[in-house]
Amino acid sequence: MAKGIGRLVQVGLAKETNRGTAASNASYWISHSELAVDEKRDFIQDNTARGFIADTAGAEISKAYVEGNIKAPVADKHFGLVLLSTFGQLSTSGPSDSAYTHNFNVLNSGTHPSLTVFFSDPVGGQDYKFALGVISSLELTAELGKYFEYNANFLAKPGVAATLNPATASETFFRPKDICIKIADTIANAQNATPRKVESFSLSISKNIEEDQAFCENAEPKDFIAKSFTVEGELTAVWENETDYMNDYKAGNSRAIVLSVENIDVVIGIATHPKFEVELPKVTFTELTRNFGVDEVIKQTVSFKAHFDLATGKQISAKLINTISSY
Repeated sequence: MAKGIGRLVQVGLAKETNRGTAASNASYWISHSELAVDEKRDFIQDNTARGFIADTAGAEISKAYVEGNIKAPVADKHFGLVLLSTFGQLSTSGPSDSAYTHNFNVLNSGTHPSLTVFFSDPVGGQDYKFALGVISSLELTAELGKYFEYNANFLAKPGVAATLNPATASETFFRPKDICIKIADTIANAQNATPRKVESFSLSISKNIEEDQAFCENAEPKDFIAKSFTVEGELTAVWENETDYMNDYKAGNSRAIVLSVENIDVVIGIATHPKFEVELPKVTFTELTRNFGVDEVIKQTVSFKAHFDLATGKQISAKLINTISSY
């Protein structure tokens, strides 16, 4: 039996042409830092009385599915597929200066585009394809001293054995110096605002997925349905004055946030750079805490929640600029 470490295992993604039908090959193999791909089985327990004190007399499978997560640096190419499955709606323009701009908005539907998840396992000696992959939640994390990262949780149908040949392409990552957080009363003003002095930032999206399963069908879910779209986040900054966040928190004021991430050391065409951007047109600060350690710099942690904004017709939107023509 072969033995090895997690670095040997690879994961890839592809958009499905027909929902629930596995794609032939991965469009992107992902340079990941953490990975979990777990076959799940729910059982009906036979706990009927048989004249013995044993608690059960058997079990049968009632549901079969896959649950997993991919943690990786946000990269300029493959991340578009993650955004597509998370948001559901995409429009692409370009090329302009050899670059394409992909705009992602929340599809107002319970059914968002599905992915095939490819799993190459040289340690176990068997590769798999997982059809009907959907992103159930996505978290973005920015910290000093680390690449800008995401953690995507997904659900899918049980695996089908495959023979795969992974080939990981080079992509552009984003660093702390590439990240800007801008806040103002409107999105337009936030775009032009001076970046805030922020030391950490996280944004989480939950789609509250429910399996679509019915009588007279096999144990695999027929589909995965998004029930609601929840967006929350948190940032940490040095405590300097109440006008940064405290006054808005105490008054319950709504603010707009722009997360702008652009690697200016990589050039597309003549003057364009790989870029990722998130717009939150209406957020409220829901909690603010401070530490007063006697030998520590005083810092504040601010939690926020994003709401649907009637003025812009959006809760959240994202933009990715790269050399990919379509997803």
